[in-house]
Amino acid sequence: MFDSSVDRGEPATFGVSQVISGWTEALQLMSVGDKWRLYIHPDMAYGEASPTPAIPQTLP
Repeated sequence: MFDSSVDRGEPATFGVSQVISGWTEALQLMSVGDKWRLYIHPDMAYGEASPTPAIPQTLP
């Protein structure tokens, strides 16, 4: 896990157009207060171009 709004003590706020397609799909299924751990296939994330070393480019 590379980020957690729970650890920060406040919810994350962003528009669905500001996130990867895997999050857009998952966010539509979530309710306020839900806590989910997402495993998103690279095709629905950053593909082969990870924006940071903290996010692996491929599935383990």
